[in-house]
Amino acid sequence: MGKAPRKTRDEHILGQMAQMLNDEVSEDTPEWKALCRDHDDWIREEAIVKDAWLSGQELKDLLGKYNFLESDFRLAVDHGKISPYQKDGPTKVKVPSDEYLQSLDSYELIHSAGFFYKREDVEKLLGIKEITSEATDPQRQPEYQHDTAPASAAPPEQRDHETFIRNLQIAYESDTKISIRTGKEQPITYPYDKIGFAREDTKQWRTLINILKSSDNLFHAGVARGAGKIGNKPYSANQKILVEISQKLISLINKVDNIQLPDKTKLFELKKGDYPGTYKPKFIVSNFNIGDEKYADLSKDTLIAEIEKLSGRKAILAGRGDQDSEKEFTQINEELEAKIILALKNNWLGKHRAASYLNPSTED
Repeated sequence: MGKAPRKTRDEHILGQMAQMLNDEVSEDTPEWKALCRDHDDWIREEAIVKDAWLSGQELKDLLGKYNFLESDFRLAVDHGKISPYQKDGPTKVKVPSDEYLQSLDSYELIHSAGFFYKREDVEKLLGIKEITSEATDPQRQPEYQHDTAPASAAPPEQRDHETFIRNLQIAYESDTKISIRTGKEQPITYPYDKIGFAREDTKQWRTLINILKSSDNLFHAGVARGAGKIGNKPYSANQKILVEISQKLISLINKVDNIQLPDKTKLFELKKGDYPGTYKPKFIVSNFNIGDEKYADLSKDTLIAEIEKLSGRKAILAGRGDQDSEKEFTQINEELEAKIILALKNNWLGKHRAASYLNPSTED
């Protein structure tokens, strides 16, 4: 079968990509990689010089080669360090609007949505330079070397911001209040109006509360696109809700903390391996209010059994290093501490035994 007609080839390719995303086809499969290569060829053909641009799989491979995180690439776009482009007819390119870019996640900026980037901009961002550029040989791939040390992360200021967000703790307190802890300080309670929400029944506030209250702390925005280039309006609306929640929380944090996070900082990210359009908080969802009142009705045997269960889970998580395990570890540790304190107050647990639960051995 030959290629689709040139005037509809972009719709043909993006439609296949959308279908594969809906079918949860892994990006490591030969079919997906072949489609990405076809997508890259389409983007750079005609008036766009192939060697001057990077996109899709080629961009992903280069970022991976230099250990540059996709989340850091997202930050670089948000901070204007690098600009994405899209085709605007057969011989022109355009820079998408900030509003449109804010509706997309890191994965879409690199793998889809028809974006491509100037090769020289990517090289500058990664701190590398091309040492051979024989474009006369279409089969020859450019080689790279570092000007300095490999760029393993974003610039220091951006890395500090990302670390701050990853350590930020937010907890549900009631349907009208949340608690926020930055650093090692005690958490502070904020009602919805102090954070900038007009009412407690706004979509933004209800979404935030539901995320904090849910068992998995996830938000399902829906599928980004249907066949071809047709966008999904509910998905765009849900993306806007997450952006507005982030903006209000960032504005509050900048007022009460001495760190100045960029206004466009995102507090939610796509959860890989889940349903398309599933987002999770980048911050830690905590529970600062677990304590005597909540567990007052537990019997001694029940409370001790729950402490043992939490301690065992904590020991398992302590040996892992992924972000999801670290978040669960923090949540379990807070609940474990609260229940141990209650058991100590009731003289149901000795200090030595309490310490063994709080610091469980990770050995089999």
